[in-house]
Amino acid sequence: MLKKLTLTACCAMLAATMTADADFEPSSPPAIATADTSGHALPVRPWAPAPFQAHYRARYDGVPFSAKGRRILVRDDDGDLRFFSDLRMLLLQVEEEAIMRLGDDGSLTPHSYAYRQRGLGGGRNRELDFDWEAGEVRRSGDKARTHRLDPGYLDPVSWQLALRRDVSRGGLAVGDVVEYAVTDGGEPKTYTIEVRGAESVELPCGTFETIMLERVFEDGDTRETRIWLAPEFDYMLVRLEAVDDSGKALRLELLERPDAA
Repeated sequence: MLKKLTLTACCAMLAATMTADADFEPSSPPAIATADTSGHALPVRPWAPAPFQAHYRARYDGVPFSAKGRRILVRDDDGDLRFFSDLRMLLLQVEEEAIMRLGDDGSLTPHSYAYRQRGLGGGRNRELDFDWEAGEVRRSGDKARTHRLDPGYLDPVSWQLALRRDVSRGGLAVGDVVEYAVTDGGEPKTYTIEVRGAESVELPCGTFETIMLERVFEDGDTRETRIWLAPEFDYMLVRLEAVDDSGKALRLELLERPDAA
């Protein structure tokens, strides 16, 4: 039973590090950041991420084995971006899939998002449908609900691509922050990410120059999340470290150089 709980907690933490919180207290809708902390407007110019397929290894403190995961980005014939990720650990599998529209200016407009968990502890599924014409995001599966949808809201995956976009455009200095309004089917939550600076990191597939960023949590929140993006791979995620409120850390690392999808 202890092993089962540990495995489930590990996968749940990995999903939570890079996705929106499933449940949180309602608050006023956050503003979408259009400037850095110095007041300078973020540059706006065309941006399109290259399709890719990347493989990762995940390790969690206290668990004597690692999990393997993938992150895949493709562009459909109609121009939509489709992002897929999965994590496999023994008898547990977690998947995410999102479809979004990429604007000419690099804007991202979510269409749908799905989360699926299978294996130990049973299954868990949820889907988000973004109806921009009606101004609603509808969540089905667990905790079904409908919530107001305002311009600029992102799903639990598209904000990660928005972060890559904003860092790759340049103009951000150490200490600058970007913010994203992320909804998981309810009241959106602000994700605040601060630029920490350049850092050389050693990975299973080599040593790479990266930009390290850190999520800024509210006062009193003891969690930590650090993100490393590699300019060599179009600012793709190559390392993630997340510390939960118990002090245990999960580490995600790129296993091999990414392939074109």
